[in-house]
Amino acid sequence: MTCTRCMTSYFLEDFSNFCTACISNCDECTDSTTCKACSEGYQLSSDSTCVVTCPPLCQICDNPGTCLSCFGGSFFDSVTQNCYVCNANCTSCISSDECTGCGPGFDLIAGVCVANVDIAICSQGCRNCLSDGTCTQCKTGYFLDQTMTFCKPCGSGCLHCLNGNTCLLCQENTELQSDGTCMALPVNANCTLPFRLFP
Repeated sequence: MTCTRCMTSYFLEDFSNFCTACISNCDECTDSTTCKACSEGYQLSSDSTCVVTCPPLCQICDNPGTCLSCFGGSFFDSVTQNCYVCNANCTSCISSDECTGCGPGFDLIAGVCVANVDIAICSQGCRNCLSDGTCTQCKTGYFLDQTMTFCKPCGSGCLHCLNGNTCLLCQENTELQSDGTCMALPVNANCTLPFRLFP
């Protein structure tokens, strides 16, 4: 009599037409070393054998199903022998109360992940800047270099300018010239205020 189909945990040999047992804990296999479906409580491994199904969040477990190590973002509880998810914003932890690593935007302080606050340190001449230091507004006497996104000083005696060579408003006691520069007004020795000389 020729066998055409085998029972669970057996496979049909191509040449002999006999049923041969699959590897341990395997319900369906293609040969004596390659499993396709494992028995309940087991899972298929990368080498097509059946290993114990690990508890949730468990990365490595032994044959009785006891967890040995947990996936990242979780911790192992030695009392319950199970893995538990770390608190929010923790990338790694040793308990539900103590983080050992934090996600982006958080700093580890005494085992707790605390949102960090970026304090922008503006460059010289900059009034307002972004968290990365890029200037968005300059102080009086400076102009914003659109290419470099930082502030450069205006020309001598200038309060507001388009660039280093073109002033729009000069400081007190100076006068805006046609070439965009500021020229100091001459001071009369008998006066406290500068005066303008006329030809």
